[in-house]
Amino acid sequence: QQYGRLSSTLYSMFRSQNVVNVVRSDKALEALFGGWVQHVLDTPNMDKSLVMYLVLEYDMNDIGLAFARKLLKEKSQSQNTLDHAATCIARFGSTADLPLLFGLMKDERLTNTWSRGQGKPLVKTQLRDRALAMSIHLVGKKPSDFGIPFAAATPKYIFQTYSCGF
Repeated sequence: QQYGRLSSTLYSMFRSQNVVNVVRSDKALEALFGGWVQHVLDTPNMDKSLVMYLVLEYDMNDIGLAFARKLLKEKSQSQNTLDHAATCIARFGSTADLPLLFGLMKDERLTNTWSRGQGKPLVKTQLRDRALAMSIHLVGKKPSDFGIPFAAATPKYIFQTYSCGF
């Protein structure tokens, strides 16, 4: 539990744009940060969602892709962690990774909800919706061509996490 609080504090610090800039500008700090990320990812019985977010934020291709593949094979993490793992696959992987995303296509756990305004139905995004959007991206197509009406592109997450729902 102590380690979880420390990780949460470090996560908050590493999200700061000033810290991101400093870490990215110093190879020694970048290596230290990468070691901490790898350690957290290797720690059993711990939700990996926060660290997977940092993997995406810091463009940690090798660490992110290897661990995303592992997480998607196990499927034992939270839906938010698996969502980040699917995003790592879409950003850093290839079409050879599509079977990992297909494994999430029946997962109905919610990843996000949002309101499009008064009187309009709530948009609910499930893990399967995100996996579908990431699969579509990997094959070079647009979600709108497959009936995903709200997908909003973003460089770090391919599509805004809330925008892939129905």
